[in-house]
Amino acid sequence: MKSRVFNVKLLLLGLLVMGLSGCASLSEEECKVADWQDIGRRDGEKGEKTDRFYNHVKACSEYGIKPDRNLYNQGRETGLKAYCTPDNGRRMGESGRSYGRVCPKGLERGFLAQYKIGKKIYGLKSEIRSLSNEIARVEKSMDDPKTNRVDQVKLRYKFKELTKKKSDKERDLALAENQSPAPITGNSGGNSYRSTPPSASDLAK
Repeated sequence: MKSRVFNVKLLLLGLLVMGLSGCASLSEEECKVADWQDIGRRDGEKGEKTDRFYNHVKACSEYGIKPDRNLYNQGRETGLKAYCTPDNGRRMGESGRSYGRVCPKGLERGFLAQYKIGKKIYGLKSEIRSLSNEIARVEKSMDDPKTNRVDQVKLRYKFKELTKKKSDKERDLALAENQSPAPITGNSGGNSYRSTPPSASDLAK
């Protein structure tokens, strides 16, 4: 019995070690041949936060390798320029992904303006899917011969109510998909977008 318990504990320990090693941001080989500027660029293009660098530090320290922070930051700045575009902001919002406030001030306004529109589109599509599912359930109950007349009346009313609500959401979606933030001229003379910062709920996943 004790042997069995010991074996289980040993197995769990092995799985834990494997899990922890799987969380490392870089492998030993990647640390050895790392181009820190390129790694920074790739992290920037993904919108990774600054603490991503410390994950690399932790991963490579196991192999006695110290990442070059200056090169990493140079690369990350380049990557963020590709990430922090209005078009990418729209894609991020429509996919329902969160934004980690990583964009430089000069790029953030345009990014956020489109991100906010994208998040609105994402939310409306989610609501429409939920309404469609609910309508389908109501229709199924209406077609059920076991449903009595009183319930049929209630279901017809609910069906009409849900259909109207879905139609309203679809109209709102069409308007949102065609929405563009009004361009304004920033202090630097370049084009930006008039937009209020998104709320906490806007930035939530």
